[in-house]
Amino acid sequence: IPTIFGETLSLHAKVIEAEIRNAVREIQTLTGATKGEMSIGVTPSIAAHIMPRVALKLHQERPGIHVKVIEGLMEDNIPALRLGELDLVVGGWTQGMHADLVTEPLIQDEARVFGSASHPLAGKKASLQALSEYPWVMAPYTQFWLDAFEKTFVARGLNPPLADITSNSALFIRELLLSSEFLTFLPTQLLLRDIEKGLV
Repeated sequence: IPTIFGETLSLHAKVIEAEIRNAVREIQTLTGATKGEMSIGVTPSIAAHIMPRVALKLHQERPGIHVKVIEGLMEDNIPALRLGELDLVVGGWTQGMHADLVTEPLIQDEARVFGSASHPLAGKKASLQALSEYPWVMAPYTQFWLDAFEKTFVARGLNPPLADITSNSALFIRELLLSSEFLTFLPTQLLLRDIEKGLV
């Protein structure tokens, strides 16, 4: 078992190792090499709709590049990026988050309340009080966009609905949503295909 000094050195060694890989990759790019590896961390909303198209395009244009796509929440992806385990992270962001990292806006997403197309409130203009009367499945409360959800209720003097079930699995939340009267609050990109098909 490493001492506290060994653990500290290990963290720095990982960053050094990642920087060496980055340097080799950059030199290969400058010399026109078409082989290498890229590790991309993506959030569930990006993994569901956007990243498959990006990976396909990258594969067609640079077939020698091995792309590793790792799905995770931002609180997992950012430390991995800092340690050099990921080369790039694509996911939800608000201005001012992690000011030491270089960011570039790609799309603008919007979080919304979702229920299945057969939900009793589907197609109706539901009040916040009505939303509170149904069970909720939510992403972990560490997700920054859930602040806006809670503030909407608090601003009107209401208690935000408490999650009956919490999960970091987008597939689990989706399946529960489609097969029950559960409601959720998620980024639109995550359920884009289901919206297009009229399932939610």
